[in-house]
Amino acid sequence: PVFDRTLVQSSATVAYSVFDGGARGARLARASAQQQATRAQSDIALQALLADVTRRYAAVLVAREVLAAHDARVAALELERARARQLLEQGRVPRVVLLRAEASLSAAVAEQSATRVRVDAAERELARVMGVDAAAVTGATLAPAAPSHTVAAREDAVQHALSQNAELRRLSDQAAAAHATVTEANAQWWPRLHFGGRYVHYASGAGDPVGEWQAGVQVSYPLFTAGARPAAIDRARAEEVAARAELQAARLRVADAVDRAYAAVDAARARAAAWQSAVVQMEEVARIERLALDQGAGVQTDWLSAQSELLRARASLVEARHDELVARVELARATGELTTAWIMDNVETVR
Repeated sequence: PVFDRTLVQSSATVAYSVFDGGARGARLARASAQQQATRAQSDIALQALLADVTRRYAAVLVAREVLAAHDARVAALELERARARQLLEQGRVPRVVLLRAEASLSAAVAEQSATRVRVDAAERELARVMGVDAAAVTGATLAPAAPSHTVAAREDAVQHALSQNAELRRLSDQAAAAHATVTEANAQWWPRLHFGGRYVHYASGAGDPVGEWQAGVQVSYPLFTAGARPAAIDRARAEEVAARAELQAARLRVADAVDRAYAAVDAARARAAAWQSAVVQMEEVARIERLALDQGAGVQTDWLSAQSELLRARASLVEARHDELVARVELARATGELTTAWIMDNVETVR
């Protein structure tokens, strides 16, 4: 027969592992857990951003309110300086009265300037975390806000945090992935059973095609791995122990964070209530001292002191309200409730 030097062969193969000791299921479980951990990490980043934006937004509101208090103080001291100059020109008071008013006004203007710089810095920081140009925030009208006074019971908040906190969900998913790795490592002690099918096509340069079907079952098991299997199992178990220990430690941190947030909310509310009363009282004291000064029965230093105390009380009040808002946001973050919807429902717009 003629020897044909051109041979053609093509094939299509299909293989499937029928049994692998659970390694494939463990890999799928690990991938699913890692996917859930990635989603939890995304939630962590989102909550951190929301908390940061809310904190900086509140900082702008606080700085602006403090600046407004400084503006009111400067306006009052300018009137006092004008009054002192007029009385001095009339010869009714010594020059020290005017000097005292001018010194107080200079100090107030200095504090006003420093606060104005603080407002500008706070607005720029807010614009930066918002991802917009500073001009869009500088001087823009911002809706005043205050936290809702509805707070869940402490024990309910702790239980909710242990089940919904994003960091705990991430660590729990990582622990599940580590457990799946242990299962995959243990599967190395089982044999592999594979089923395969193959179709082979032969031909020569002149044609003459011939097809052939092949099928078979293969069992494989490594008899010697130089200790690789036990080492892989030990490593996987150690990673699982570490993951579960980290999860347990995170649970303690979350419970502590809830307790600290509750304490911060209570303390801020108490301070705000106390400073609210102090502002009302200091406004009355300043009014009485102003009346007495206008009638010639008061002392200028008493009125100036009352103005300073009133400014400090107003600044402390707005800062206490800011601290309460930030504490409420941190509490929601610890319990896993911090979302844009939560902010809309729990950060009330003050009319």
